[in-house]
Amino acid sequence: MNTKDRDHARFVKHLNESKYGVWLVADWLNDKHKFDVTITSNTVSKGYADRMDHVDRGDLYISKPSIEPMRVEVKSLSAEFTCKEEWPFGGEMIVCAKHSYDNAEPKPYMYVLLNNQKTHAIIIKGEDHDKWRVKVYPDKRYENMVQSFYITSVEDVKFIEL
Repeated sequence: MNTKDRDHARFVKHLNESKYGVWLVADWLNDKHKFDVTITSNTVSKGYADRMDHVDRGDLYISKPSIEPMRVEVKSLSAEFTCKEEWPFGGEMIVCAKHSYDNAEPKPYMYVLLNNQKTHAIIIKGEDHDKWRVKVYPDKRYENMVQSFYITSVEDVKFIEL
């Protein structure tokens, strides 16, 4: 198996592991905030070669009778935190891969980054995009991959308990 195929297999594994977090956030948004929630159905490519035929349309959408549907992206992190003071990576955090935001239609209303225990989260509003910066990092989940990411300050996000 070549590097691209191994990376694709890792991607599919991560995608499958993320489903629990999406459902958890959907339940929280519906139960606590009374949003109507639609979880998108996405397809998974068979391999690296046809991956662009399966670009996702977001994790979920929230709406209310007076509000048009808004896209929400959910990320399950391995980091342990409950508040800003416990954030283990200093004064900044990765919002998302630059290409994923730039290519998203519609743009995400917000990102919900779950802690490892799924008890707390970080809310990053898409409307704060103008405050984000771009940094290039190796993506440690994959072999020899370097990506541009949007980065934001911990001062511009909200830490919450689910």
